[in-house]
Amino acid sequence: GLAGLCTAYELEQLGHQCVILEAERQHVGGRARTIRFQDGLYGEAGPMRIPQAHDLTRHYVAEFNLELRPFISSNPMAYAIARGRQVRVGEVGDLASLYALEPSEIGKVPDDFWVESVVNRLEALSEDEKQDLFAIQPMTSTIRDLDQKNLGQVWLEAGLSSEAIEYLAVAYALEQFASTAATEHLREEQEGIWRARS
Repeated sequence: GLAGLCTAYELEQLGHQCVILEAERQHVGGRARTIRFQDGLYGEAGPMRIPQAHDLTRHYVAEFNLELRPFISSNPMAYAIARGRQVRVGEVGDLASLYALEPSEIGKVPDDFWVESVVNRLEALSEDEKQDLFAIQPMTSTIRDLDQKNLGQVWLEAGLSSEAIEYLAVAYALEQFASTAATEHLREEQEGIWRARS
């Protein structure tokens, strides 16, 4: 994988000759994979983005003068499908009628639920706590507590109903992220990766 390639590169910089052994017969690079199609088209099937905290990865990006492109987190012309209905992502508000939202949730769109849960949680943090989100070992009790929670728990603690949570998760393809670390999503919100979409 990339770790082996980096190790070989560093050893060769010191004058050693390296042979890389790769178990994967189709390509080297581990998770990093580019799938090539006809007419010069290609798709990236490996890592999607490089967080700011990944200093070593960013070192090699600079070392090899690689170009970083902005990570596109949303496309208003993509499709969202909920409960048998398909709409453009830019029109996810049209899906609200499919959900039995609480009276206080009626008229809101998924962005509103994201702001009420994730953005408000982030904005409630002190500057020290926001910096602590990026620490290898959290030092503040607030971030240590958040580090034990997943995104779904943040949604629930914000008071979102199960219907609002499903609406948010389905509209923005977040179903599989409900059980991932809350701190990951707060970091990404802080970095501006997941900005409100509407």
